Amino acid sequence: MAHDHVWMAAHLAVLPALLQHYVSVRHDSTSACVMVPSDALHNNANIKHLLQGWHVIKRYPKGFPLLVTPDGLPRKSLPFDVDILYDPPKPFVTLLHTPDVADAQPSAGGEPSPILHVTGTIAGHKGRLAADSQASHCFVDESFVNRHGIVTTPVNVSVTLADKSQTAVSAECSVYICMPSKLRGVWYKRRVKCFVLPLNSRQDLLLGQDWLIWEKALLDCSANSIILRRAGLVINGSNTPTTPVPQEDDFELITPQQAARLVRAGAHCFSINVSEVDPVSIMHGDEDPDPPVSGPLTEADIPSHVSSEVRALLLKYAHVFGTPHGLPPDRGIDHVISEKPGSKPVYRAPYRTSPKETAEVHARVKQLLEDGFIEPSNSPYGSPILFVPKKDGTLRMCIDTRALNAQTVPMRTPIPR
Repeated sequence: MAHDHVWMAAHLAVLPALLQHYVSVRHDSTSACVMVPSDALHNNANIKHLLQGWHVIKRYPKGFPLLVTPDGLPRKSLPFDVDILYDPPKPFVTLLHTPDVADAQPSAGGEPSPILHVTGTIAGHKGRLAADSQASHCFVDESFVNRHGIVTTPVNVSVTLADKSQTAVSAECSVYICMPSKLRGVWYKRRVKCFVLPLNSRQDLLLGQDWLIWEKALLDCSANSIILRRAGLVINGSNTPTTPVPQEDDFELITPQQAARLVRAGAHCFSINVSEVDPVSIMHGDEDPDPPVSGPLTEADIPSHVSSEVRALLLKYAHVFGTPHGLPPDRGIDHVISEKPGSKPVYRAPYRTSPKETAEVHARVKQLLEDGFIEPSNSPYGSPILFVPKKDGTLRMCIDTRALNAQTVPMRTPIPR
């Protein structure tokens, strides 16, 4: 079965025996594809074990007309989801040159080197890539993976090197690569799966035949370019190794969705909360740099009708019962009023007030401004105020927000008590 490609599709009762026979007779250069129901990969332990290491390359949903007649007409739709899995040949990597030989030097036959070097990004970090037509798969340098904390998954693969020696590969990873094309401002971007292997000092990632075949790529060594016919791009390359990239991390911004995917994949994340503090209080070792929001309670603040026992208790905890000044410190949570879709800003003209109420408005607003509870605003929203008399004859100032409440999305959460 050397250099053969095998297709398998059989009933679930026969498929395990078919897979066992394939494993017993397969050659290192043999590849295979098998079609199995998607549920079998999760519910059938025997098939799941036999297909360990196979890659899902295509998924057909239920109802897809996959089965056809010899004349090409659809015959029957799939009754369930189907996966196509691929078993690649056992990979090998060819390192054509020793570290003391320049890649630009022709080989003994006078042909240029089949390796083209490109500078781009690997998993968001600057790195050196190389397209190698004599490597069967993609490989990434082990030190590069460890240095940048790239998430890997365990594998058990035997790799053949240029000197015919065998080495074991125990990890693989999926990384996002970016390479500049000859079109100004256009980058080639794609996620590739790589085996983790210690490479030489000339490249951080090696793009092998699996990537070259998928992209229908041509290595034009005379023009030092990589022609990607599937992507319709031409990548500028060089037959000499690129300058080593500095070891410092090169960070880039990512979206919240990308961060969530990295967390699910096992990446280590750290949260940093930056806030402005008083440097003087930190220098003196103050544990609470936030300014106080209330002044201590004084004897004059306690009404005369309060009993002596309560008065003594209030004065004992004067720092708790003091008159508040200003808003509390920012704790990272903002109150938001959610309105119904299509709502417009609500503005209602002020109600007419009596002279007594007008004087009360001026006094209350002045006091609220001095205490830091309100501030001047140019908001398109506006709700009128009204007064409700208290039993002692004073006025309680209220805000009429009924118009705003009418277009507010109601919260069904019970009010805490």
